[in-house]
Amino acid sequence: MKVRNYIALLVGLQLLFSLPLAAAAPVAPAKSEAGFSNKDVIKLVKLDLGDDVVIGKIKQAADAAFDVTTDGLVQLKQAGVSSRVISAMLEKTTPPAAPPAMPYAGGGNQPQFFAGPDDVRIVIDDKEIRLPANRGDLSTTGFWPVVFTFLDYPGLHARTRIKNARPTLVIRSEHDPKNYYYLGMLDVNHESDNNRSLKIEQKASGFSATTRVVPAGRWYVEYESSEKARGMWYITPKRDLPPGEYGVVVPGGVLYEFGVD
Repeated sequence: MKVRNYIALLVGLQLLFSLPLAAAAPVAPAKSEAGFSNKDVIKLVKLDLGDDVVIGKIKQAADAAFDVTTDGLVQLKQAGVSSRVISAMLEKTTPPAAPPAMPYAGGGNQPQFFAGPDDVRIVIDDKEIRLPANRGDLSTTGFWPVVFTFLDYPGLHARTRIKNARPTLVIRSEHDPKNYYYLGMLDVNHESDNNRSLKIEQKASGFSATTRVVPAGRWYVEYESSEKARGMWYITPKRDLPPGEYGVVVPGGVLYEFGVD
């Protein structure tokens, strides 16, 4: 046995045999008070223990079941419960406030990127036309380790059609939409499927309403962005778009769709 362990054993034995015999008797665990209620509060108030003691018991209660409705408060007041005690009961039953927003790495709060029905438009004949939004269904094909991930959108073709091969799109955002809003090209599936698919890069195992959706490979279209007015960004593809189905995809997989004829 190592010297350090041997010394610890001797000290432990000395402490054990130096304790009074009464300490060897088992100690009953403290009885928990489940469902601490208005009746319990009134009972303590009737004992005239003082507000501080009653409030202490309220804060200590692991499971409070207070009736703080209007009728419940009336009954408490009629039973002689003070306003301080009632306030403690209300505080006990109020859920904690939501934590403050986490600071963004670039300073300030997380950038706000909007995803409402009016946020993405396309310029046609010098007019801004709102693009309809579609939410995609996540699907996968292939077998591990070669698995492809897609977002499938209803309908074979977008309802908004243009002939301009290099259109201008308008996005409302507090920050440059690059790396949050992506321009993608979709494949038209079989008529029986009645949908279009956008192949995406899924670098994480999870997918939620805030997941950034990045088109993969040839499905990704690079664009230039410029802020024409505060919070209004104009984006233009860096190359002509061949005829097909396109859209601006935002976090969560919502697609603002259009087609080039």
